[in-house]
Amino acid sequence: LLHVAAAQSSAWQLWCGRGATLVGAMIRERLIDKYYLFKAPKILGGNDGVPMAFGPGPKRIGDCLNLREIRVRKFGTDLLIRGYPDY
Repeated sequence: LLHVAAAQSSAWQLWCGRGATLVGAMIRERLIDKYYLFKAPKILGGNDGVPMAFGPGPKRIGDCLNLREIRVRKFGTDLLIRGYPDY
């Protein structure tokens, strides 16, 4: 489906919300060219939270995917962080 959409247009967006398995796979395959991360300063607690991405991740902090050209926008107490992956 993604290949069909890409072939039909030179500019398109795919929003992946609450799809941790899909997001994890897309990160590993380097298919994301811009990130929009929303952060809200809320303390939930518990051990039943949903991660942003499922799947194997880096073993060390130095191996994590970094973002560049970061922009931050505030919406009340929430933050929107936009950045480009440094693959």
